[in-house]
Amino acid sequence: MNDALEVGRGVSALWLRAAVGLLGAAITADLVLAGAPAPVYGIAAVLALLCPLLPASPVPLVLIVLAASSAALSAPEPFSAAVLVLVPLAHALHLACGFAAVLPAGARVSPAAFRAPLRRAAAIQLAVGLMAVGASFLPAGRTAPGVEFVALLSSAAMALAVILLERSRS
Repeated sequence: MNDALEVGRGVSALWLRAAVGLLGAAITADLVLAGAPAPVYGIAAVLALLCPLLPASPVPLVLIVLAASSAALSAPEPFSAAVLVLVPLAHALHLACGFAAVLPAGARVSPAAFRAPLRRAAAIQLAVGLMAVGASFLPAGRTAPGVEFVALLSSAAMALAVILLERSRS
């Protein structure tokens, strides 16, 4: 008896690992173009080389955190191209590593299996892009302490509402 599942003509899962490598290289290139210090993009290059080999390890997360920290600290402006490009690159690396981690290297997978996750990723990127556009219109100066306090209270209230809604569903 053969218990193998027939998936038809799929593509090799090695393409996912190649995509992980390309995304790691793109993140490293973004750091170089953003003017990050040489040790930072040197470490990023090593991490980018390790990401395809170890997609289920913390290596991709360390690369994303390193890139985000470096972009936040070295970018000339908060809405510079280097920062805005890094957001979808980091998200794509995270997704590709997740897929590569659960698929064996020699597996074959149907491209249709990626439709739903890629739709969700596109929706998330659209929402993030709209928030970035909205945030770019905010004033750059100091905010009054009263406004900051109200914003903190509203954030805490939203978090509490989410917790209570999740408890009511269970």
